[in-house]
This record gives sequence, C-alpha cells and structure tokens, in this order.
Amino acid sequence: MRCLIGRLLALGLVSIGLCFLPTSSRSEPNRRFDREAGRYIEVTVVGPYLEFHTGAGRRYPVFHVVPRGEHVQILFRRTDWFKVRDERDREGWVRREEVEQTQLANGESLPLEDPDRREVEVLPWLAGAASGRLGHGWNNAAFIGYSVSPRLTFLLEGDQQPTRSYDRFMLLGGVQYTPRPDWRVTPFLEVGTGLARVTANAAYSGDPAVVRRSVGYYGAGLRWAVNNRFEFRLQERSYLLSHPSSLHTPNEALNEWKAGFAFYF
Repeated sequence: MRCLIGRLLALGLVSIGLCFLPTSSRSEPNRRFDREAGRYIEVTVVGPYLEFHTGAGRRYPVFHVVPRGEHVQILFRRTDWFKVRDERDREGWVRREEVEQTQLANGESLPLEDPDRREVEVLPWLAGAASGRLGHGWNNAAFIGYSVSPRLTFLLEGDQQPTRSYDRFMLLGGVQYTPRPDWRVTPFLEVGTGLARVTANAAYSGDPAVVRRSVGYYGAGLRWAVNNRFEFRLQERSYLLSHPSSLHTPNEALNEWKAGFAFYF
C-alpha cells in the first residue's frame, strides 16, 4: 500500500511539472482561443496598434507593430497571450488587452473566455495529493477524479496513516459537489464510502494483526483555482469506521483537516 501511495504522489508531482513546461508540444485544446479547434478568426485592429512579441510573455521583445485598420488572424491562445498572423504572414504574440481592441467583420468584439476558468469538456480529469491530521496522527492522500459537469465530480482516493502501533490504509470513493464553479475561490461539499485496512506493526502486540473496516465520510472545503489547470485545496472531513463482520466492534469516529493541490488534464 505504501508503494501505491508513493507512486501516486510521484505521478502528481511529475504531472504538475509538465503543466509548467512550455506548451508548444501540448495538445491543441489547451492552446485554442475558443471551443472550435483549428478555427482561425480574422479581426480588424480598431485600437491604436498591436505589438508583436517574439514569445508569449512581457519579457519577450517587440519586433513588429500592426497599425489601426489592418487585418490579422488569431491562430491560438496561451493563457492571456494570442498567436497572431498579419497580412504579410508575419506571426507574433499579442497581449489580451490589445486583442480586446479588435473587431470581427460584423463589427462585434472577439468573444474571449476567461483562461483561468476550467473547461470541463476540455479538462475533465483531475489528480492531486493532500496531507493533514486524522485523529491523533498524520494522514497522506492521493486522488484521481472525473467531472461529469462543472458542479459534479466523482473521486477515487487512497489514504495512508502510519503510526507507531499500526498503519491504516483507506480506499475511498465519493462525490464532490461545487455550487459555484465560476468563482476563483469556491466552497465544495463531499460524501463517500470505502474500506479501511489496519495493519499492526512491531510496536503492537495485540490480536488480530490485520483488521478490515468499512468507512463512510462527509466533508466540506475550499478550492482556490490558481489557473485553469491547477488549484489548492483546504478541507475538513468526518469519518465513521465500522467493522463489517462484527456487531460487537464499536464504531470509530474521526475528524480530519488537510491541505493539498489538484491539477486538471
């Protein structure tokens, strides 16, 4: 079980690193400026000018300026920067503030979605890790989930709590509900169930050495979306552990506070 948690945490860290690599080799849905892949839009510059940068960022120098009245094509988008081609086939990167000062052929402004908001149909999967206090010990968790809508996500989670006397591993499945997915910092509610395996170690002389228990939980938390691919989480849960095969084993109630992160793909 420890190997499983370790591998999931390692996968999470590697995937987060990939999120911050240059996106030139990533899939088109992450770069497009609207929901139609491969669709180029021609607009007219109605502001004073468009400054072409050599890369997607202010640190890249300006190498060309397109004046008012000329036409450009929007190729794709990377966060708040747009890859643009002018009438002489020169290509450069333009800030969102300047792209907003363009018009379509019908005189309307180019519709721009907020890049910090996740598009569930483009990035439905999430994975992450968290750590915190469960009862009187530390608990480490890794999870993966799938969003069927902006508000509803199904999660599969593995938790491990090592102590001096025993190691507790829980495999959990649950549902997370987010009432306001459009907020950058938003609350969420969750409920789920699963199984727990408690294994005694050398410091414990009791019997039996391995105990399996059923688990139910409910909780609430806050999500802070850093961008459309990464977020931080803070949550509280209440667990109820019961023995599935004995009516004489008392139930165990535990509270948990933990913090973590998640990324979308």
